[in-house]
Amino acid sequence: MIHIFLLILKILGMILLGILALLLLVILLVLFNPFSYRAEGTSDGSVDSAQAKAVFHWLFHLISGTVSYKESRFHWHIRLAWKHFGNDIPVPSSSHQEEESSENTVPSSLHHKEDSADDVIPDTFHQEKKNRDTIVPDAPHQTEKKRISSSPYQQQTQADSESKSRIERWWEKVRTIAEKIKCTFARFCDKIRALRKKKEKLTAFLTCEPHKKCFSKVICEGKKFLFRIRPKKFLLKIHFGFEDPSVTGYVLAGLSMVYPLIGEHTDITPDFENQVLQGKLSARGKLRIIHLAVLILKLLADKNVRITYQHFKKIKL
Repeated sequence: MIHIFLLILKILGMILLGILALLLLVILLVLFNPFSYRAEGTSDGSVDSAQAKAVFHWLFHLISGTVSYKESRFHWHIRLAWKHFGNDIPVPSSSHQEEESSENTVPSSLHHKEDSADDVIPDTFHQEKKNRDTIVPDAPHQTEKKRISSSPYQQQTQADSESKSRIERWWEKVRTIAEKIKCTFARFCDKIRALRKKKEKLTAFLTCEPHKKCFSKVICEGKKFLFRIRPKKFLLKIHFGFEDPSVTGYVLAGLSMVYPLIGEHTDITPDFENQVLQGKLSARGKLRIIHLAVLILKLLADKNVRITYQHFKKIKL
């Protein structure tokens, strides 16, 4: 009896060990299997002539996809195992047949609506004609009121009341405008006070010593992470310019931020006078999730980062 019990425990232990080994294998594959990508792009002088294509795959092509830009249109296709997604997937023929059948049924309903409208129009036309032909005579008591109101005394009192009502309306308008100005000024003052309080809280949060160490730690680790995931092969030759020279300056400033990482293989020529886009781009590299996992673990292991995160959750602006 004990021998059978031990045999069952041995089998269960082997099953659990196999499940744990399988889970460990999956985790190692997800962490260390590279996410490969390749991107290419060209342009002959204008945005309309620009063409670009990017291809990627992961987990032994179990997840793959293609994204392209050609003739001012985006095309994409992603495959997750046996599932396909994208706008390049062919539509089955059954859907075309349903669309044709729906198009054939629409005209009959339209003809039916037109016939029903033709039947309704004559009735409404006769009814309007009858209403126009009927004339309601003026009542005698209304004519008497008009005669009485035409006396000079009543006309004077009516003019005085109208002038008073105009003055009152103007006074009400002035009062409402004054109230609006007062309310807007009060709201403006309240916003200034709130901004002062927020500024004081933000300056106190940013000037705290643990928070400064946290920011420097995040910047240092972020640079290392970007250096590890940089493309292995990169080539950029571009001659660009926008209609607004300020936009050209902003784009050049953005490119200068990543220039230390890609400066050896780039040739950037800005044009502040003409609107042009000419050049070519080629990039190829691999990404591994283990680099992101190491970054997160290093940040979580730092005491200043944890303190800053707790203070950030409690801060209220």
